[in-house]
Amino acid sequence: MEDEEREQQQDSEPVYSLFKLQRDKIENAYRVTMTVNGVKCEMEIDTGAGVIVLNENSFQSVKKGMAHLIMQPSTTALKTYTGEVIPVLGQVTAEVEYDNKKHHLTAQVVAGKAPNLLGRDCLQEIKLNWSQLNHVEDHSDLHEILQEYSEVFKEELGTMKGITAKIYIDQTAQPKYCKARPVPYALRPKIEEELERLTTEGTIEPVPYAEWATPIVPIVKSNGQYMWR
Repeated sequence: MEDEEREQQQDSEPVYSLFKLQRDKIENAYRVTMTVNGVKCEMEIDTGAGVIVLNENSFQSVKKGMAHLIMQPSTTALKTYTGEVIPVLGQVTAEVEYDNKKHHLTAQVVAGKAPNLLGRDCLQEIKLNWSQLNHVEDHSDLHEILQEYSEVFKEELGTMKGITAKIYIDQTAQPKYCKARPVPYALRPKIEEELERLTTEGTIEPVPYAEWATPIVPIVKSNGQYMWR
């Protein structure tokens, strides 16, 4: 009879899955620092976790700041995505502060050095500053590299120096000079402007005479600029 009651009790316990609890270090994880009962804790954002999770070390650090903080028994069962059961030491209701806003939330305390997780229940209460989390820091080393190799990172086209390119043509081939196609008057100013730009940057250069010639076909791109085919 006792075994049956215990099985019924286990069946009534809420079960939550956790995605990242097994690994000590998660590469490219989104982390945020929050204050839990006055103690700063680094948390990993895990939308695959249903609850907030604190590891045992973090709980002990939080408890030092509040001696009267007591861990309560927990009926919550945690499992990894592979179905392995994670022992829960208990649960604690703490004051979580983020972005100058305080919330009273319940966290599950687990053994070991697993990462602290912010689950979906916490994300529903706390509105994270995603623009700050996705912010890329500006390192001074990058500026030094850009300055040292400024020639490489110029916006205009680069040129290959010290090398002469040559096109080899079959000696028996007869040169062909195709007549230019008529261009609509509405397109002529834009085409002339683009040809001038290509000439200025050194991509093309005018020649007085050529045995070979083929007409250009201007293609209007979606941004209004022209490309040639």
